Amino acid sequence: MKHNKILFVDELEDSLHPMLVENMIRSLHQKTDTTFQLVFNTHNSYLLSLKDLFRKDQIWFTEKDKYGVSDLYSLLEFKTNQ
Repeated sequence: MKHNKILFVDELEDSLHPMLVENMIRSLHQKTDTTFQLVFNTHNSYLLSLKDLFRKDQIWFTEKDKYGVSDLYSLLEFKTNQ
């Protein structure tokens, strides 16, 4: 964070308690004096249920086809009733 870099983490919640992950993300969102960026993947749908934690443009889904090629989809592409 000190050097305003991007940190990529595979399965952020893998060895951490869900509340710890949530609090860590919330604290990063409150930082205004840095351009540090956290990019992570997760299989934890609990994080997606926290409507105030992420904007729709920050959430992306992947779908792998039968050849192992992944497509990316933004949450903005999905229609919701809300």
